[in-house]
Amino acid sequence: MKLDLLVCGVGGQGVVTFSKILVKAALSEGFDAHYLTASAASQLEGQVSAHIRIGTPAGPSPKIRRGQADAVVAMDRLEAINYSHYLSQAGVLIALDGGLIPLIARTGSGRYPSREDVEKIYGQKRMVWVQMPEMVRKSGVMGLVGAVMLGATSAVTSVVDRDHMVKALREEKPSMADLETDAFFEGYSMASGDHSFRGGEDR
Repeated sequence: MKLDLLVCGVGGQGVVTFSKILVKAALSEGFDAHYLTASAASQLEGQVSAHIRIGTPAGPSPKIRRGQADAVVAMDRLEAINYSHYLSQAGVLIALDGGLIPLIARTGSGRYPSREDVEKIYGQKRMVWVQMPEMVRKSGVMGLVGAVMLGATSAVTSVVDRDHMVKALREEKPSMADLETDAFFEGYSMASGDHSFRGGEDR
């Protein structure tokens, strides 16, 4: 069993933390796992992405080939489009709807894509949409988006054990453990109605 995820978003949403937690949880289960991140001005809501590979083994390279990702986890609609070419034909898009609108769109220097724009790009590929939980909005902590999407990823992929993911999440940010866990289960609950995906075959 292999699980190759491309995670994308903007600075402040928790893309890197998401990657650390998922890899830690996978390693605790005995999987081979690693990740590779890339960012551009993350403190200014710039583009952030991570390649996560989990398996037995995970593969020789930390980078996922285009068209080979089992899932694209998008914390932002614009980045969902920017990284759409990574998703395999049998893969799934797990995307946040109603999240942070990036600076480029808020300043009027670019059009921010709608959900319909994203769906047009992905066509007939499977998509799971996750709404921004009200508890995240009220908290004002945008880093909780990563925990929400981690929960959604747990529900949809079912490769890494959910309890191991929660344990790793709580250990990563002990001072915010309860809030992060609540956010995780918000995402899990929203995505759990569509959780038949089991990851890709070894390749």
